[in-house]
Amino acid sequence: MLRIGICDDVRETVEYHANVVQRIMRQLSLNVDIRKCYTGNELLIEMEDGGNFHLILLDIEMENMNGIETARKIRSLDHYVVLIFVTAYNQYSREAIEVQPFAYLNKALDYFEVKKAIEEAYNRQIEIEENFSFQVNRIWHSMALKDIYYFRSELRKIYIIGKLSEQCFYGKMDRVEDRLQHKRHTFLRIHKSFLVNCRYIARYSYERIVLRNGDELEISRSNRSMVRKYYMEMLDSGM
Repeated sequence: MLRIGICDDVRETVEYHANVVQRIMRQLSLNVDIRKCYTGNELLIEMEDGGNFHLILLDIEMENMNGIETARKIRSLDHYVVLIFVTAYNQYSREAIEVQPFAYLNKALDYFEVKKAIEEAYNRQIEIEENFSFQVNRIWHSMALKDIYYFRSELRKIYIIGKLSEQCFYGKMDRVEDRLQHKRHTFLRIHKSFLVNCRYIARYSYERIVLRNGDELEISRSNRSMVRKYYMEMLDSGM
């Protein structure tokens, strides 16, 4: 079942958006739990009480705590939710890139654009089940990709820096990169020694990135143009 949050400070808008979502879910033959919220605080409380959402439709121009502020707090709790800003304006596009929105939609809601977002949310639900397996002393271990910040190579060892633990195994970074290319998660090779989960990039500059756990990693000179290209494509996708 998909858990979808709808947040707008106008009740009529919330009802309209909920009806659109219900129609799409019936067409896709998927079960849905829709939660209607009228402030950013209500949405955050709903996450705390009922768990994370798979998709959120979030109004930007709310009073008190606006959509951008709400989205920042959402991302501090969940990096995988499909987040859609609903707005009549576009002046927030660059400011909002840090919270990685899936799309910006007009409040009238395009049926097919919302349907595309719901399908993405469904795919993400499958995506978070993905794991990375590795062998230590002939025993196989596994870690959820959603819990991995980055891989670091040192001599012949690969270190997995995760949200819950740090693991180590013997291997080659090129081989790890090849394996991850077939996954739904996106990992970016910023250096011969670093392979990072793009979902956890908090800040980017020409020479380094900062991850959401606070780690700063160097971008090698040979990889800077590729990393910049990825970042600009991500920025343009939110315009």
